[in-house]
Amino acid sequence: MRTRSSCRWFTGVVAAVVAVAWLLADAPRPLYAQTKRDKEAGDKDQAKGLSLKEARKMAMDNNYDLLQAKKQLVEKGITRVQYDARVTRMMADVERAYMGLYVARVELKLGQERAARGQAVRLSGRKGLKEASLFPVSPEAAAQDKDIAQAKQLAAFIPLEQQVKLQELNLKALLNSKLYSLRSNTEIVPTDRPMAMKKEIDEEALIEKALEHADRQSGPTPARARGPRADRQAPVSDFDNQKKRIILSVKRAVLKAQASVQRLEIARQVKEVLQKRLDALVTAKAEAAEIAAAQDAVEDAGVKEMRAILDNNDALMDLAELTGTLQKDLNVESAD
Repeated sequence: MRTRSSCRWFTGVVAAVVAVAWLLADAPRPLYAQTKRDKEAGDKDQAKGLSLKEARKMAMDNNYDLLQAKKQLVEKGITRVQYDARVTRMMADVERAYMGLYVARVELKLGQERAARGQAVRLSGRKGLKEASLFPVSPEAAAQDKDIAQAKQLAAFIPLEQQVKLQELNLKALLNSKLYSLRSNTEIVPTDRPMAMKKEIDEEALIEKALEHADRQSGPTPARARGPRADRQAPVSDFDNQKKRIILSVKRAVLKAQASVQRLEIARQVKEVLQKRLDALVTAKAEAAEIAAAQDAVEDAGVKEMRAILDNNDALMDLAELTGTLQKDLNVESAD
């Protein structure tokens, strides 16, 4: 009798536990739990790599400003030329942010590799000193060296990591997609490296193109109206002032482009010289520390070359926007 009563009691307890568990599972979870679940699911879906073409498409499909411009185009609020100009400017901004993120990630990666390489060189040097028994290294001194090296690495990585995050935020703001939203921690991994744009810089020809582009944007040159001299001269004076501003803008853009091209050529020459020096040290089997320093110099030169490419492309895009050829240069399709 006692055994049967105990079984009934145990069965009742089990049934109660199962019922409570079922109720808790069926009850609606709080919002923060759902958000956390979605966030974790999104973080697991880390970016496999994002091409510039894919980034452009995301911006076209999700960027708020472009969606509004498309709506205005459908409602005849803006012309196709105006819509194409907005799209082209946005594509230029996407390319700037995309390539800026690419270079920032390269700098961070090189910094990490440099830290590991430096640590290996230090350990090799310590090992050599210990074997020679010239300066015995105590465990306390070795631990202090390790702590100091880690602190220096952390201090060096902070600005590099911040730059990556900043560039990533700038790109996410333009893409505005579900995967790469501003609240998402999904990492953007650009796969296309910066390639230098090439453009013939003929100042007079560019000025003529810029003036023609301005005419297409604003309409024909204003004719002289009949009436008092002051009234007749007003519209022409406005046009002349606009023409002067365009010429000044082109001249400034030309100077910027010419300077960026020269800096890019110099950066490439410096990188080539440093690479030859590194190759010579490796061939001669120089000291590890000397080879590491030469490799650091080559990597720094490579980053400077990429930054020079970004400056070069930025200057040429500014010039192309003034002359009305930016859409063609970026290979942006016109509105349907």
